[in-house]
Amino acid sequence: MGAMIPAGIIPILLWPVETPPLWWAAPLFMLGFVCVTNAVNLLDTMDGLTCVMTAASAAACGLMLASSGQPDLGLAALAVSGACVGFLFFNWRFIHPALIFLGDMGALALGAGLFVLAAHLAQNASSVLDYPAIALPILLVLVNTPLTMVIRVRKGVGPLSRSKDHISERLFRLGVPRWEITAWLGLVNLVAAAAGVVAWMATSPAVEVIALVVGIAPVAYLAWYSTSLKLPAEGTPPYVPRRICRIVTRLNVGGPSQQCVHLTNTLRAYGWETFLLAGVVDTATEDSMEYLAEQEGVEVIRVPAMGADPNPLTDLLALWQAYRVLRRLRPQVVHTHHAKAGTIGRLAAALANTPVIVHTHHGISLVDYFGRLKNAIFLAIERVAASVATALIAIGENDRADLIRLRVAPPERFVVIPLGLPLGKFADPAVPRGTLRSQLDIPEDVSLILFAGRLVPIKDVPTLIRAMMTVAGQRPNVHLALYGDGPLRGELEQLAQELGVANRITFCGTTNEIEKAYVDADLVLLCSKREGMPVVILEAMAAGRPVLSTNVGNVTNMITDGVTGRLVPAGDVDALADAMLEALTNPEATMAMARAGQQHVLASFSIETLTERINALYEAQIAGQPYADPLAKPAAEQAVPEEGVRVEHPAP
Repeated sequence: MGAMIPAGIIPILLWPVETPPLWWAAPLFMLGFVCVTNAVNLLDTMDGLTCVMTAASAAACGLMLASSGQPDLGLAALAVSGACVGFLFFNWRFIHPALIFLGDMGALALGAGLFVLAAHLAQNASSVLDYPAIALPILLVLVNTPLTMVIRVRKGVGPLSRSKDHISERLFRLGVPRWEITAWLGLVNLVAAAAGVVAWMATSPAVEVIALVVGIAPVAYLAWYSTSLKLPAEGTPPYVPRRICRIVTRLNVGGPSQQCVHLTNTLRAYGWETFLLAGVVDTATEDSMEYLAEQEGVEVIRVPAMGADPNPLTDLLALWQAYRVLRRLRPQVVHTHHAKAGTIGRLAAALANTPVIVHTHHGISLVDYFGRLKNAIFLAIERVAASVATALIAIGENDRADLIRLRVAPPERFVVIPLGLPLGKFADPAVPRGTLRSQLDIPEDVSLILFAGRLVPIKDVPTLIRAMMTVAGQRPNVHLALYGDGPLRGELEQLAQELGVANRITFCGTTNEIEKAYVDADLVLLCSKREGMPVVILEAMAAGRPVLSTNVGNVTNMITDGVTGRLVPAGDVDALADAMLEALTNPEATMAMARAGQQHVLASFSIETLTERINALYEAQIAGQPYADPLAKPAAEQAVPEEGVRVEHPAP
């Protein structure tokens, strides 16, 4: 009660003229003051909404006051507008919660200020049409409160009850994200406020009437639209439970594409409704795995503007396209793959208010791939995208350590979930041994080395060709089959000619049946400068073939040097050649490693294990619990390596 006495005095102190008010004017002024002040406060339901609307309303009042001979008040109104705009940097952050809030006191103060500005304008009204012009900058505020009360009465509850029936709350219950509601209501209010300025300054009654109609129409339509909505019951989540949208840049050849297609299919068995979003593969520059989606019965929803190369304009368009799809589907989980899709997809999911946002880092593309400036820019973008994700997946401990070192996100945000693929077809291929040798006309007594991958700089195929020259000099019965294509193919063919090993190397191009090639390989080789978790090594080990790889990325998750395969430093021609010779010279030890490797990858990297782990992560994220590997053995059950497991080999 003590607060009500000064509250009743404040409107009189703000009376806009020096002469005492008429007996009927003072109560009317007080009533208007209280109503508008509280109407603005009641509108403060979402981050940025009150400040967005007040900024436009106060600016309109300032222009109208300045034009009517009250420049001091006009400047004060513009100052309020500028303060609201400055406040928005902390109060309306789109993909992050607000840092600071207006609260009741802030919203009430802005409402009081707007009403006093309108009251001062009313003293300068020169015609009946000027009064609705004064009301236009705050018309949406004035309409919202009585409209809300009418809706509540029609529902059979009290007009002052707490049911969520404001225009903004009804749009949110429909599924419109909060930031978009703020933007739409702010735009409607801006149109009304601008129309009020035009009507106030117009000298022609016809122009004034037209301006009034233009200002009233969007407010009236918004009021009608919000009341005509068929809304779900209060408390219904703004997403569809157990619905996932998986987003990948494009379905080009590689592990991420395979993982996306297979997970979209296999998670259905866990009760998830799954969708796959992807850009378009440029088949003129790279090979496509669209066929895999068709084979698995996975329908791809296109994001046409999402391409491989960075382009600010098309990337913004892709962001809008992805956002519109997510707004329509309203998933509970969005899971992104690839750097481009990871950025666009996570930002779109944050804008769409998706509760669970997960991103898988398939290797680290934030270093070595570009120049220093581009690396710095992409790292900054990745940190922003990572800040909106609820979980970040590294496919190996090495990647997790690198991402933490790069300060992409705090350690607790990362989980390690290895790659998983359907490896059964490699362990039990339908094709007999000898098919590839027959195609390439390679006798059984010739050792066949297989490379499969894109012919791009990061794969470092020149080092392999130079090592092949050394190996061929010591073992005449050896041949290298290079599967894959890319921009460096011409240069690599020329290098093989220059080094005199062109007759020992066959460029086989691309294939959709690489499992047939594994069967005939005596050694499968990877020579990359950087990798995530290379699919070719997984597949070769599942096929029971000996493997040799550079020690990069998460290769050590699959290969224990001298136990399940061989590792050499990246870029070291001599070390690579020595390891190739050692593998070919000691076939029994090499095959023993291959058998151990096959057992390891089939147990740890199958699509079944990946699906179970990903499902466990989603369930933990929804429950707000930390992720626990469902396949991890208790410490007491974990096998302790026995002494002498490592296989030592004499030099060739």
